[in-house]
Amino acid sequence: MKKFVLLTAFLIALCSKGQVGINTTNPQGAFHIDGNKDNPATGIPTALQQANDFVVTPTGSVGLGTVSPNSSAILDISSGSKGLLLPRLSLQNLTDGATVPSPANGLVVYNTNSAITGGLGLYYNNGTPSAPNWFKMASVNDIPTFNTYVLSAMQEFSTANTSDGSYTYDQIVGNCPTGNTRYYVPSTTVFNPVYTITFDKKSVNADKYFLLSLDYRFEFTSINNIVPLKSHWVEYDLELILNGAVIRTFNSDFNISVGGNIQVGLSKLFTANLTGTTLLNTNNILQVRIKPTQSLIKENSGTANGNYATGNSHLLDIKVKDVSFQLFEK
Repeated sequence: MKKFVLLTAFLIALCSKGQVGINTTNPQGAFHIDGNKDNPATGIPTALQQANDFVVTPTGSVGLGTVSPNSSAILDISSGSKGLLLPRLSLQNLTDGATVPSPANGLVVYNTNSAITGGLGLYYNNGTPSAPNWFKMASVNDIPTFNTYVLSAMQEFSTANTSDGSYTYDQIVGNCPTGNTRYYVPSTTVFNPVYTITFDKKSVNADKYFLLSLDYRFEFTSINNIVPLKSHWVEYDLELILNGAVIRTFNSDFNISVGGNIQVGLSKLFTANLTGTTLLNTNNILQVRIKPTQSLIKENSGTANGNYATGNSHLLDIKVKDVSFQLFEK
């Protein structure tokens, strides 16, 4: 009989107001639970009274600790003394699809396995259920700090300084038979670094990378300053050398237009990830080396040297105009 009376009262309340209240006769939504039974009979509960309430609005928004959840949120949680505790589990790697079977794209978990890349923290699946790809959510501790080394002084290499940036015809071209339309740089040609940067590391953390902004120029010397009668292109490698080891090689090329000045200015921005690379505490040496590889200017395909004198005549300057170097470390 008691159950019948309660059911009848529930149905009457539902039909009359379209609202259901548990532990309250003053529901503030379509469904309202007053956990501590401390809400007033009329009016809106205070913030302290709402702290133990659960509300579902007619539009489907859910409020925890609030009786007026934001209409743009599916779940609105309010508390001045408690947090949100997400599921804690041990991911085995960043592509783990077994710990959470078929994880939805965007699924968020707290990883308790410090051994995986990224360590402890909140992760979300940026992949698919069949091919998960767990990304760590960055915190303020994960944002790199950086140390900037700006080499503002201009450094150039004169034609007399052949050990650094100037090369003769023989060094660059070698033996170029008559009729060839392209110069190939001999493998025996030694190209010295054209710029050297010395820097110290500031962090023991292994995660670090650098940005290198480089302005440089190629200058060719022709007989009697004769400019090219045809368009030419030059292919070259730009190498970044850290403490004696090549860490990045970039292949590029440039074009010299018909009748143009045979000075070509270039600018490039490079990045290199140094994670896993051992840095010295002090005096790390980063060097830039530019190595032409083929198609140096040959003005006339019917002769061996075109408009350039053979032998030890000066042919090419590689000049660095300005360098900016930034080291980012966690």
